[in-house]
Amino acid sequence: MADILVHCQCGQRLRAKPELAGRRLSCPKCKQPIAVPAPVPDLDGLDNSSAPADDGFWDEMPKTPTLVNPDTNIDAHKTSIANDVMARAHERRAFEKGIENTICNGQIVSGIGMVALAIPWLGILLLAGRISIYPIFLLITGSVALINGIAQKLRRRGSD
Repeated sequence: MADILVHCQCGQRLRAKPELAGRRLSCPKCKQPIAVPAPVPDLDGLDNSSAPADDGFWDEMPKTPTLVNPDTNIDAHKTSIANDVMARAHERRAFEKGIENTICNGQIVSGIGMVALAIPWLGILLLAGRISIYPIFLLITGSVALINGIAQKLRRRGSD
């Protein structure tokens, strides 16, 4: 009987003797346990004398794509699905991180803009001997936005 093809989560492909079927072995590369599946029966040696004649009926049927490679086991297929899910999650997190950085940069830029507008406005009013609450409010709001944006930027840098 032929060796059993086994796939590890790390991508290593191994061949196991049929007598090891049903046991767990360690991958030589990553040392993770691998379940050796039961061997697939060899269909070449079966007697086909009782099989119906091939009249070409099944040749006209549409072919459906195979989802699982017959040379692999179910664990490798599950690992492939898990890898796809993890890759999508990583892409989504990278996208969300980009949005967070854009928002943070927006807070910094808008804070600088508000402070840069408020200081000359307040200075002109003071030179004219007048005072208004609007430039003071703009200065405070801009300062809060600037400090908040910088704090978020530093917090993200510390978590990466």
